[in-house]
Amino acid sequence: PATCGGGGVTGKCGGGCVPTTCAALGLSCGSAPDGCGGTLDCGTCPAGSYCTGGKCATSTCTKTTCGTAVCGQVPDGCGGTLTCGICPTGTFCSGGACVSNTCTKATCGGLGYDCGTWADGCGGSLDCGVCTPPATCGGGGKPGVCGGGCVATTCTKLGYTCGTWADGCGGSVDCGPCVAPETCGGGGVTGQCGGIPCVPTTCAALGYSCGQWADGCGSLLNCGTCTLPDTCGGGGTLGQCGHIQ
Repeated sequence: PATCGGGGVTGKCGGGCVPTTCAALGLSCGSAPDGCGGTLDCGTCPAGSYCTGGKCATSTCTKTTCGTAVCGQVPDGCGGTLTCGICPTGTFCSGGACVSNTCTKATCGGLGYDCGTWADGCGGSLDCGVCTPPATCGGGGKPGVCGGGCVATTCTKLGYTCGTWADGCGGSVDCGPCVAPETCGGGGVTGQCGGIPCVPTTCAALGYSCGQWADGCGSLLNCGTCTLPDTCGGGGTLGQCGHIQ
């Protein structure tokens, strides 16, 4: 690699780049520049180890165990999976446990449900269908049954940015939390984050004896239930049990 004048003397050959070595660099694996525009190949690591910083290191990952799982596959914590066994004849694997095939699954008809997804009692689930809008599943007050026809309100419609509020259909709408030390309604504006502590109202203060209502501080008050045939507000008075005569 000598060049004319490369050693600093005009008209004389000299200088030139002398490549370094893996040993000189203290490397035992991987690749590195040789200092002369080329690349050094410093070798590979044996099985069970990996190259880091030019040195072979043993993997520090400790594989997990099946734990309480007696069947199926679970992650081993090191990028692989563990096979935790198979279930005997007459059973099947559900959530890492063997479940008997003799289990009698529930049915939508047996449960009296016509909408929603529910546990079948044997480790699986039942799809009992959907409701035709504006009816909702449970909207009439019975779980798993289409009813109501109520169109739930939203945080945008309410103009609220925090707290949990009645959606007008027997459910609730979550408008988000505030960043401490602010609280929902703490600045004196309902449904808005602010710094003044909010004092929630009560069922007695509202004059209500049934239903769920906003407490003015981002939570719901449960003012009780009615005995059939009475319903909450059914007699025409908000928050009172009654029915149309």
